[in-house]
Amino acid sequence: MRNDETLAALARTVRAARQRKRWTLNALASRSGLSKGMLLQIESARTNPSIGTLIRIANAFGVSVWQLFAAQEDAVGAFVTLNIVGARVAADASTARWKAGATLSPIDGMPVGIKDIMETADMATEQGSPLFVGWHGKRDCAAVARRLGRGRARGRARL
Repeated sequence: MRNDETLAALARTVRAARQRKRWTLNALASRSGLSKGMLLQIESARTNPSIGTLIRIANAFGVSVWQLFAAQEDAVGAFVTLNIVGARVAADASTARWKAGATLSPIDGMPVGIKDIMETADMATEQGSPLFVGWHGKRDCAAVARRLGRGRARGRARL
């Protein structure tokens, strides 16, 4: 999917969420701390918002950033396989560590996406090919093992 299509999908998601709540742009601006002009640009797909901006919008709606993206995942097709339950469990554990002041690292809880061509122990690795649909390698390739080995020690949540 092209970037402009992704921005258009995000624009529709934000606008629809705001309209479901029957909020004006001013109401969302007040709740998110963003300017009305910035929100108007996002809702008209004229800007590519930063993750920080998306976090502020999601917090204003009382949802996770993932929920903003999930609403458009069918159109965007960014992920082949998702482990939402596993990511949520890891995120909840990270939240508890942050609240207790016992984080594993400054990036404790950061989600990690892994390209579908890299073999993973707990998810199918289909490599974008019908020949590999449903194929499970039952192990992590070296790059994933290195990334998640350090990632697990730092509290990363894998999507």
